Amino acid sequence: MQALRARLEAVLSVDASSALQQVAVPTLYLQATHDWVVPAAAGQRIRQLKADLQWASFDAPHFLLQTHSRQAAEAICSFARALMMSQTPGT
Repeated sequence: MQALRARLEAVLSVDASSALQQVAVPTLYLQATHDWVVPAAAGQRIRQLKADLQWASFDAPHFLLQTHSRQAAEAICSFARALMMSQTPGT
């Protein structure tokens, strides 16, 4: 528990808002709706900072990739496919 607490404190001490605004590539945000570590407000703040953000929500806890790996992979693949289709000449 002490290690988790230290990791959370480290995360809370960082503000990457300006760096996020500099990201010039398409971005997908995976939100776990029952996340007890990352509050929904954090996702909303990211949405405010990056208007072109793609969003996928899952009825899941914090460890979204572990508990909903198939659904997350499908969202990521769909996101990647859409990017490839938008960059294909002649489409």
